[in-house]
Amino acid sequence: DGSIIIESEEVLNLDGLINLRTIGGSLTIGVTSLTNLNGLSNLETIEGSFCYRGNRFIENLDGLSNLKTVGGLLLLSGFQDSEEALNDISGLSNLTEADEIIQISDFDNLTSLEGLEALRLGDLGRVLTIIRNEKLSDISALAGLTNFSELNIAENPELS
Repeated sequence: DGSIIIESEEVLNLDGLINLRTIGGSLTIGVTSLTNLNGLSNLETIEGSFCYRGNRFIENLDGLSNLKTVGGLLLLSGFQDSEEALNDISGLSNLTEADEIIQISDFDNLTSLEGLEALRLGDLGRVLTIIRNEKLSDISALAGLTNFSELNIAENPELS
């Protein structure tokens, strides 16, 4: 199915993936020593899920600036009770569709969901979960999302 899993502290860059435009399966980015995702700057489509989980060094997702479609789950998650560097997801500004569940959770430094303004849920996706984001104070970027079957927003102490 063509899935890619990037999960090793020995991974220092993704330069070898610079010509990648489509992933036929899923993309998982776990704990690495990466400081950016620039090697994915030409990626437009992930036919399966996109899971970004716990990275201490990546501060933004600018390397995903051409990503338009995620065919499955969109999971952006830090590690609960662990310091995360990610503070900016505006690099996802061209992402227009996630076909399944969207979950954003466990980030200590993420203050806004700016960059998700164009995002729409696909026919399968009707679940949005935003939980345990310590500094998240602005979710207005999600104003265009409608027709949820399930909406979970909890444990985001800065949201009013």
